[in-house]
Amino acid sequence: MYVDPSGEFALSILIGSIIVGAIIGGSLGGYTATRNGAELGSQQFWFGVGTGALIGGAVGAVAAVTLAGGGVGYLMGGLSSMGNKLISDVSSSVFYGTNNFGSWEDYAIAFIIGGIIKGRGSIGLSKWGLDAVARPLLNQVTKMGTREAEFNAGRFAYDVFTRSATIGMGNNINVFGLELNPSKAIIRGLFSGMGRVVYD
Repeated sequence: MYVDPSGEFALSILIGSIIVGAIIGGSLGGYTATRNGAELGSQQFWFGVGTGALIGGAVGAVAAVTLAGGGVGYLMGGLSSMGNKLISDVSSSVFYGTNNFGSWEDYAIAFIIGGIIKGRGSIGLSKWGLDAVARPLLNQVTKMGTREAEFNAGRFAYDVFTRSATIGMGNNINVFGLELNPSKAIIRGLFSGMGRVVYD
């Protein structure tokens, strides 16, 4: 059995994953910026590329921790969070009769935050800060970079309140190794849809 006492192999996996993620994310960020009116080579285009690269690099880092021997918690936490996000989006879209699916940035942030929470075993105030505050904040900040959106303080406060109110709701069920919480995801989807009606 191969042992990596120096940690060089793990480090190379981490760096490689960050680079690959940054390239993919930067490409998506640049594409998204141009789809939202930025001209190629403009400042807004490069903001989109840079923001996308940061998101992609973070996704790569969370996934790489698992590959580098940090345990499957980071990867499975990220995938579980994306699964719950999908349940929320489907619920919201069906209930409100509109397309309320999140953007690629939303799903990437869900993966990053979910991976960190599960991988680090965050509970209490730490989990609340990541899930109820950091996630909606990052969702808006990333779109400022990729979509030239403006920060919506009302929507941010609404998201912090509704995510805080639902953080301990429901129970997880294990589906193919993913920890899904359908009841919480559905309620959050309904709140999210209402947030779109009021603030978007």
